[in-house]
Amino acid sequence: MGTLVDLTGYITGRDQVLAKIERALLPVQAKYETYFAEVTRVRESELGQLRDLLREGDGVPAAVREQVSQATAEESRRFDEKLAEMEKARRKLEDEAEGVRRQSLADEEQVKKANQELNAEEEELKARNARLLQDIAVYNTRLRALGHGFGFFTHIFKMRSAG
Repeated sequence: MGTLVDLTGYITGRDQVLAKIERALLPVQAKYETYFAEVTRVRESELGQLRDLLREGDGVPAAVREQVSQATAEESRRFDEKLAEMEKARRKLEDEAEGVRRQSLADEEQVKKANQELNAEEEELKARNARLLQDIAVYNTRLRALGHGFGFFTHIFKMRSAG
């Protein structure tokens, strides 16, 4: 078994080896990144040139033009199908929305009608309440008049029949 001093020496030695490897790899990594950027730029340029050639159609073999034409027609057909499906779905949703709107208007009309009926009923109840309060006030006034002093004893039977 080794000592902690031996372990520390070993770790320090490994750190130095790793630092040396890192110093050796940094220039390689920089060259790789430069090379990769250059290759990417060249490929993008080539793709741009190919795209321009395909658009113009000059110098492109007939077989390639035919494949591009077929692919374009197929994609156009798929696009038209998808667009038709979406149009159909939109019309269906519009119809559903119109149905909901009509139902909402009908419900609103019913609520307005019910509200008008309730308002009329409320007014009738208010008028009835006012009449009943007036009748109670008249009855209480009559009872007070009959109940003053000894009138309570003399008018007890009249008070009972006043109700």
